[in-house]
Amino acid sequence: HKNLRQFEKIKLKNGTEIFAFASSSAVKQGVKVDEIWLDENIVNEHYYPEWLNRLTDKKGRLFWSTIPRDESYVYTEVEERAEAQHEEYKAGQRKSEDVYCSHYILSQRDNPFLPESEKKKREEQMSERERMVRIEGVRSTDLIRIYQEFNPDFHCVEYRNPQMNDKVTEALRENNWEPPRDWTRYLSLDPGTQKPALLFLAVPPESMWEEDEPYIVPYDEIYTPRLDAFQIAQKVKDRHSNQFFEKFFIDGQAARQKPMGFSHTIGRQYESAFESAGLSSRHGTFFEPGDPSFHQRSGLVHKMLRMRKCGWPQLRILIHRCPHLVKQLQSNTRKLHPDGTPSEEPADRQKDDVRVALEYAISRHITYREPPYSRRSDDPALRRYQEFQKKAKAAARRAGSDSSSILCGVSK
Repeated sequence: HKNLRQFEKIKLKNGTEIFAFASSSAVKQGVKVDEIWLDENIVNEHYYPEWLNRLTDKKGRLFWSTIPRDESYVYTEVEERAEAQHEEYKAGQRKSEDVYCSHYILSQRDNPFLPESEKKKREEQMSERERMVRIEGVRSTDLIRIYQEFNPDFHCVEYRNPQMNDKVTEALRENNWEPPRDWTRYLSLDPGTQKPALLFLAVPPESMWEEDEPYIVPYDEIYTPRLDAFQIAQKVKDRHSNQFFEKFFIDGQAARQKPMGFSHTIGRQYESAFESAGLSSRHGTFFEPGDPSFHQRSGLVHKMLRMRKCGWPQLRILIHRCPHLVKQLQSNTRKLHPDGTPSEEPADRQKDDVRVALEYAISRHITYREPPYSRRSDDPALRRYQEFQKKAKAAARRAGSDSSSILCGVSK
């Protein structure tokens, strides 16, 4: 567009060609390119994978310079990929040459090409949110997080400061970070379409509570893509078959759906799968639906995240065993109104399966109930005692004793 001084194609003297496109235009198929530069937000985000495919033949690179937009799910995915690869590299799980996605934060305050006087003026004229994003380099999504008060260094079981560790910390540490036998256990499920999520929670006995409020301890999770109900049930059996669960929870709306080609609802499929795997709770294989109201669920979670007079929150997460729950509590955001202010509804198209599973369990006011030890057969001493009782009763029948008699203690 000559009158707007906008080019469509430039050919340099060395033969390099530069093309310009609007992000709303369709992706040109079959073109091999060396580099792509995306500037600011893109209109059609579903074109992003197509742009990447244009780089394959020439092992090209893609750059994206933008202020992170709250509504841009693709940019969030790119940033998460960069962070995940960086963490894998630090942990020794990925070589430096295999880190192909990197993320850099540039602040307006550090820009040497802007006059200092002008930067100061702009900072005074900006709103608090604009200042945090443009000046401090804070992700705009951090300002609309659902649970801004969540902090993995505070809502945890084991604290960096040893003086903060309490009876809950000690009990789990002594039991190899597994809830002891006398704790109440719950299982919460979000079936999901791509990645079903299971969260395991425990409540310690009342003797460990503070301010007469139960501690809620998420102690494990299963978050694996493309698993059906029977595969999930098998994973639960492999990992927690010897544990007694008080209740199972599920996304009620998803549980009532009947997928095409299936004769049972999703909820019934999970009940059948758990029954086949020999898994049950105090209520059998029944899955209780969580509260469908996000406002009600999130309100209870906010309450459990608050600082109490005793110094500990109610929600205490076993951080190293629930990484996806931690990540989703840190990153999940709310929808925005047209004027840019956050609403009270969760944003769409974000990974929230484990977070939702937590909300479903908490929405049903889980608390402590003493487990029925007699149902547990994993204790070797208990099995020995049960075998002894059977032998003693058989010996008594052979001796012709009265079947109504009671055997107390150990006979000589």
